[in-house]
Amino acid sequence: MIFWQPGISDFTTPSGVTIIASKHNHTGDAYSYRITEGKTTLVYCTDVEHVGGIDPKVVAFARNADLLIHDAQYTPEELKDKKGWGHSSWEQAVEVAVKPGVKKLALFHHDPEHNDAFLLNIERECQRLFSEAFLAREGLEIEM
Repeated sequence: MIFWQPGISDFTTPSGVTIIASKHNHTGDAYSYRITEGKTTLVYCTDVEHVGGIDPKVVAFARNADLLIHDAQYTPEELKDKKGWGHSSWEQAVEVAVKPGVKKLALFHHDPEHNDAFLLNIERECQRLFSEAFLAREGLEIEM
């Protein structure tokens, strides 16, 4: 069993899995995690607010990931009124995936005010911009 310790930004488990943590912008602090086993990489980026444009540090962290799981709580319109709330729009999540060559994007951290039909429309719009984008759903399993 491996326990993450504050101040340690990366480590490799005895089984050869490398885990890197990177602090990003969020009220009260939050971290992204890059998990690599062999040639497969997963990046988990929750509770991230891109201030003044997409955070280049987050883009670099996601570079060439097989799967990026990214906060996509708001629409671009909603985000205008949510500055300082510590979250991203679906459009920002797509941009973070496209810029560094991510293979698949799972959009998550859905706003509880958005119903299923609303979210399915967002998924279609995301797929128009990045065909490998999809909504995270309860019970979803992804083969990597």
